[in-house]
Amino acid sequence: MTLDWPSLIAAVASIVVSVVLFRLDVLKSASTAFATIAVLLAGFGYLFDAIVAFLEFMSPIMQAASDLVWLTVAALLLVSLANFLRDDKPPFARYPFVFTLLPLIVLPVYPFIADTVVIKAWILGLYQFGALSIALLLFSLMASKNKSVRLLVLAVLSFGLAWIVRWVVDMPQAGRWVYTMMVVTGMILATKTFYDKTTIKPLT
Repeated sequence: MTLDWPSLIAAVASIVVSVVLFRLDVLKSASTAFATIAVLLAGFGYLFDAIVAFLEFMSPIMQAASDLVWLTVAALLLVSLANFLRDDKPPFARYPFVFTLLPLIVLPVYPFIADTVVIKAWILGLYQFGALSIALLLFSLMASKNKSVRLLVLAVLSFGLAWIVRWVVDMPQAGRWVYTMMVVTGMILATKTFYDKTTIKPLT
């Protein structure tokens, strides 16, 4: 039995960040509320991975549950970004809130692909890539109007590097540490943006 330090560090960082965001009362905005829930769920996902690594036991049901957690995290981030886009429009031009929930449609479909490793990996990778691409475009546009949002752009770039290490670069143990550091750095940068009260208002 060995401790999975990368997963433990990511779990602690995710839970701490979600607590900080809760204390900042960002739940008043749908966009930041969904993002906070996604971060908290990711924390439990990392913690689950650490426990599984420590026990050195993973059943098919546990694997399916872990995959569902990470797919839900990616879907919630897409919902959060959809609400960012919605909030950025004038009230009369906003699409209905229910449309922002469309990324969650993948969850009822999950039981039908739970046994297909390749399809699950493709869907999760594409959902994460889609969230990163939309976030980069959205926050880059916002940063051109508000310099304080530049930290969010850096956060997205950090998450993007983590995605590349996770899905593209073939790095064993060292890659897990690089991935973890990029994820933690991204969370810290994003949280710093919301922590600054002068920044919270234009983002919500």
